[in-house]
Amino acid sequence: MKCARMPRFLQQVALMELEEEEDHLFASYYLKRRAQRFRRNRRYWVKPWISRRGQLGQYDTLMRELRQEDPDAFTNYMRLPIDLYDEVLTRITPRITKQDTWWRKALDPGLKFACTMRHLASGDSYSSIKWDFRVPSNTMSMFVPEVCQAIIDEYAAEVIACPTTPAEWKEIANEFLSRWNFPPLAFLILSHFLEMTETCHTFCC
Repeated sequence: MKCARMPRFLQQVALMELEEEEDHLFASYYLKRRAQRFRRNRRYWVKPWISRRGQLGQYDTLMRELRQEDPDAFTNYMRLPIDLYDEVLTRITPRITKQDTWWRKALDPGLKFACTMRHLASGDSYSSIKWDFRVPSNTMSMFVPEVCQAIIDEYAAEVIACPTTPAEWKEIANEFLSRWNFPPLAFLILSHFLEMTETCHTFCC
């Protein structure tokens, strides 16, 4: 007795199912080997040189020395005088503070602010700054924008607000002169330039 031959379209369906099953097996094997290789390569939860941040990082060593021994060098390094640096840090700390977890301690707000200021002052990349502060570059890429936004949110109402009267312009000019040695005349020229720009923009619109 001869066995009934399977129709051609059923043969094709069976072949496709077999190939699909083989693909699933291969994908499962590949993912399993990749996970094993990742676990084998990752020997540390935190790299040892990063874990020594508190002992050897610039935030806890160099910056502390400059603050105590050479305030001018601190100002040059951070581009902010110590008193202004402390003021900004105090005001933005609630905005950039994170909660500790069971697995790791949250980064100090002062460390975040120092990394951000160094990045803004020097223009160095995260990959360059990470060696000084012992903070991974991918971590900095997450908190630096947050710190910048915190500064904007905290000071927007009092710093970014545009003066509306000559007295307010004069007050700001005097503050610039006393703090930054910025001539009021130059500030007056800048204010007139902004006024002319706004006027031109109004006429153009």
